Amino acid sequence: MSDPLRKLALKDGRYAPEAFTFLYESLDHAVKLAGRENAEGSERHVSGQELLAGMRVYAAELFGPARKTRFRPSFFPYTEPSGELDISCVACGGTGLVPPKPGASPAGGSGPVPPKPGASPAGGSGPVPPKPG
Repeated sequence: MSDPLRKLALKDGRYAPEAFTFLYESLDHAVKLAGRENAEGSERHVSGQELLAGMRVYAAELFGPARKTRFRPSFFPYTEPSGELDISCVACGGTGLVPPKPGASPAGGSGPVPPKPGASPAGGSGPVPPKPG
């Protein structure tokens, strides 16, 4: 990730720097797919449809062609129309089932998660009681 892009992502704070990188790289793919990589200025602009195609191609390259993608409408202030790209889970292949790892416990159907420090060993919501002594 370029330093200015990382600084922008960290300053913005709403999304991980990797999300900015994904969008930036997707835009690059869209420009190439549209055959405008040698154009300059506004001639490089792509439509929303072309950007979505670039995002799908880049997602397939990054995560593999078996990943399903879905673009859904969303709301982000100051952008209209807005949307989000969903990519099927890389860890479970979209099944929703992730093999458990040692020390992990299931969390609401979302798959195994490492236990939180200070969590009850029995999986309860209260803190771990202090050890006598």
